[in-house]
Amino acid sequence: MFDYDKTAVLRALALLMMAALLALHTARATRLPDWKQLRTTPLLSSVAVLIFATLLSTVLSIDPRLSFFGSLSRNNGTYTLLALLVVALAVGTALRQPAQQQRLIGTLLAASCVVSVHGIAQHFGLEPALWEYDLGLRIISTLGNPIFAGAFLGMAMPLTLACALPLWHARSARGFLYAALLALQSIALWWTGSRGPLLAALCGLGFMLLIQFRQAGRRAWALSLLGTLAAGATFITVLNIPGGPLQQLRTAAPLQRLANMLNSEDTSTSGRSRIWRGALRLATARSPIRFATGGADALQSIRPLVGYGPETFGPAFELVYDNAIGRDVFPDRAHNLLLDALVTCGLLGLTATLLLWAAILALGMRTAGLLPDRSATRMLLFLTTAGGIALSAAAYIFLDV
Repeated sequence: MFDYDKTAVLRALALLMMAALLALHTARATRLPDWKQLRTTPLLSSVAVLIFATLLSTVLSIDPRLSFFGSLSRNNGTYTLLALLVVALAVGTALRQPAQQQRLIGTLLAASCVVSVHGIAQHFGLEPALWEYDLGLRIISTLGNPIFAGAFLGMAMPLTLACALPLWHARSARGFLYAALLALQSIALWWTGSRGPLLAALCGLGFMLLIQFRQAGRRAWALSLLGTLAAGATFITVLNIPGGPLQQLRTAAPLQRLANMLNSEDTSTSGRSRIWRGALRLATARSPIRFATGGADALQSIRPLVGYGPETFGPAFELVYDNAIGRDVFPDRAHNLLLDALVTCGLLGLTATLLLWAAILALGMRTAGLLPDRSATRMLLFLTTAGGIALSAAAYIFLDV
């Protein structure tokens, strides 16, 4: 893992951006958002709730210093979260000109090209760096972890497609460059062997196409795309049924990881399901944590509300550790963002995370013209709630969470 260097750069950039934003506001004599703006702007209000929940959890943490600065291996404490929010605020408020936005997009896509080419080179054994990480059959590229590499590529691919589609329609030669980049990203993502980023990329690409069809008024194409996505989801579901009609495909090397996502006997899945069960027990635990220095956690009664503190999943997990996990490295994450938020920041943090997701999703869909009225917004709320319940039920049934 090489998060320490990356986080140091991020924090330094965030401090510079914050100074630049303050100078810009002072020069323009503009006012910072007041209470009315926070209350009436869902995105700003959800960010404010997230900051409040995180700071409260940090103050009441079982290890406040660890929660604020982060662990040595992750550096993902409150300081880093605030740095990320500053960067997001700077991008959202300062990059208003189309030329600025194009430069930002170009930088992101250029970075994804480097990650893709490096990862493909790793797959063929052409690794210029000396890594201690055992690559096996999964590539890690410049991110130091196959899941991180897959997540970055999965986020870059819909952006690449969005840039490519107008050029393809205009029959521009630059469209072929974006097509080549999209192919490189797809190959590298597949060779990371990361199932979550792969499924997320497929959903992101489908959603991006859906937006394009909606804006172009091609209803038939949009319906065909939805049918294709539904067929793909059905295929993956049937593929995960042991002894089902696709049993022969389950043993095919390219599909083995996708075919065992719901298999509780799979090494990766079983380990994570045990961590998830432990996280749920930890979030509702009544027995206080015993500290190595002596004494017990005096705030155990409010831990379900405020959590144990950012970056404290590892130390807190000792309370419910399951020897059957059988991992060489003690888990310091829940491998599930919602469970991680529930354990580290409690119900307040979980609620803030969900509110932020909802605000981002609603803002993006409204900007794309997919939420023209209140009925469409209510339908989105219904579908996301139903989807969350369905996924929770699947985890409970198949993974015994």
